[in-house]
Amino acid sequence: MLPLRSTLVTLLVVLLACGCANARSPSGALPPAASTAHLAAFSPTTADPARRAKLVALTPALDAFFASKLKETGATGFAVGIVLEGELVYARGFGVRDVATATSVDSDTVFRIASMTKSFTALSVMQLRDEGRVMLDEPAATYVPELRSLAAPTRDAAPISLRLLLTNASGLAYDDLWGAVTFGKSDDELMALLRAGVQISTTPGTRYAYSNLGWALLGKVVERVSGMRYRDYVTESILRPLGMSSTVWEASEVPAARLATGYHRVGDDLVPEPRPPDGVFAPAGGLYTSLRDYARYVAFQLAAYPPRDDPESGPVRRSTLREMHEGQRWARNDKDSPVVRNTDDGVTLAAPSYGFGWLNVTSCTEEGRVQHGGFEPGYFSWVVLMPRARVGFIALATTEHVGIVSRSGAFKILRDAGFFTPPDPIAHPALVATETAIPKLLEAWDPAAFERTFDPASAKYSWNKNLRENFAKLARDHGRCRRDGKLEVYGPLHGSFRVACERGAITFDVLLSPATPPRIQNADITEELAPDERTERAARMLAAAMGGADDSDAASTDVFAPTVNHAQMKKILRRLALAHGPCSIERGWLQIYRGPLEVERNAQYALRCGNGPLQLTFDIDEKTGRVTSFSAHPPRPYDATCWQ
Repeated sequence: MLPLRSTLVTLLVVLLACGCANARSPSGALPPAASTAHLAAFSPTTADPARRAKLVALTPALDAFFASKLKETGATGFAVGIVLEGELVYARGFGVRDVATATSVDSDTVFRIASMTKSFTALSVMQLRDEGRVMLDEPAATYVPELRSLAAPTRDAAPISLRLLLTNASGLAYDDLWGAVTFGKSDDELMALLRAGVQISTTPGTRYAYSNLGWALLGKVVERVSGMRYRDYVTESILRPLGMSSTVWEASEVPAARLATGYHRVGDDLVPEPRPPDGVFAPAGGLYTSLRDYARYVAFQLAAYPPRDDPESGPVRRSTLREMHEGQRWARNDKDSPVVRNTDDGVTLAAPSYGFGWLNVTSCTEEGRVQHGGFEPGYFSWVVLMPRARVGFIALATTEHVGIVSRSGAFKILRDAGFFTPPDPIAHPALVATETAIPKLLEAWDPAAFERTFDPASAKYSWNKNLRENFAKLARDHGRCRRDGKLEVYGPLHGSFRVACERGAITFDVLLSPATPPRIQNADITEELAPDERTERAARMLAAAMGGADDSDAASTDVFAPTVNHAQMKKILRRLALAHGPCSIERGWLQIYRGPLEVERNAQYALRCGNGPLQLTFDIDEKTGRVTSFSAHPPRPYDATCWQ
């Protein structure tokens, strides 16, 4: 139990520090009965034995990869770990803790983690929010009155709130490198800085800008509201409950035999970087920790997934951790790399958004990757969480940024081994029932069964009004049908299934209503029919051209309609030939898609090519039989974040 947690003492502290504005029930805060002070102590779980064995089997490949990255970057020390569910399964030290003693790095070597401290500060604020002691959308000046002296850049500017500080959207100027030189400043110096005026470069809430000053101010909020020194609050409220006994605030608190030394290079010499005390900027980047200790923190973060009915444990609720991980503000600074890039390896995507002390990143390989880095002179740290897979990657390094450059390669090793494949969504029983109900309606229409299966309100809309006639036509065109394959589940109330028929096949993409019981609000229908002779001929010619067999002008004229830009089509076909090699047809069909607002008809062909499969889609002019448009691409998973 922390000091000052009783209702009476809490109220007195808040009133003294913040005035009466904090006495009312905050929006989004829990009632007092849900105080996190009553949560059970957190204990990391062990990994699933099968997944653990799979990761252990990757040890030689991971060891070789990380050793090569240490040599490539010139880092002096490197501790790297992979947390699986709640267990630090892979833990390795590379290089030396100190070049003078040549002591090897291990899991207990302590590194400075710099800005990875920010999530601990955010966690402290969220703990106070959950206890009803702060409000995220209240002006920060409620808790730190000195902020009232800051001049707003425009008359219509919103006040700087805790939410804006937590998401680096307060309007305070970008100060990433400046933050490194402010360590050691006192509380009085911070207040003097505020009195002298600080730069609010943009109107609060309108733009992201990484601000260490903002995090120092959040530390002051924690102090003013809790009545404790910031560092004491984090130690007592977060570090000790998580069992992080090796995590401290000053280099002087670390046993000399365990502290990693960071260096900078002067010619061929390595010069130790200074490690000044953190002072009032500790909330922005003051912590020192070991791989073993920080793995407990990662295990706590991953334990928030999946949402479930288990008892809560740890400093905050699981829902609060998930809230912190979600992106709140698109994280693009004044001068940033593009979100989408077309490279030699194809399209790449990196779209980050900042949550509360964490970045949430969507890329072409991962969606919802939660991460943060840390840099102080001589120290480079990096952490990545894969919440759905319950995998965490930790890299603590000295002298060079080996962890950052290792992440992609390490994740490829894990991805190829299947560690990031998310579990299939669980279908609602009503969704499963549609697999039987729809084929029965297709075989023989039953008004009572229709009413049990389809949402009565949605049945009145145009896309469902003629469903009986449409099903009768499907039965005439396709003949008898049978289930083919399993239900593809996109979400509890959304899925698709395929039926194979005497003449083709039909796929039903079913979306249920949110009512109880849930019934079908819409079913998109995709038909597959045998292609005619003209379609087959066009497919053969396109496949030959894509494989480089024929790119002559005569072939182009014979395949494409006059309205098509033939020169452009030839360039596309040449690129496909270079990228994919010779192609042959595996199977083809005419596809008719019937959705609520449109009907599309085209030809679809699966191609087997030298460098992998391709999906060919094209349209034919009814009069001439020539191609009016086409595309070819690798098969596209429905949940892919990037299509190439």
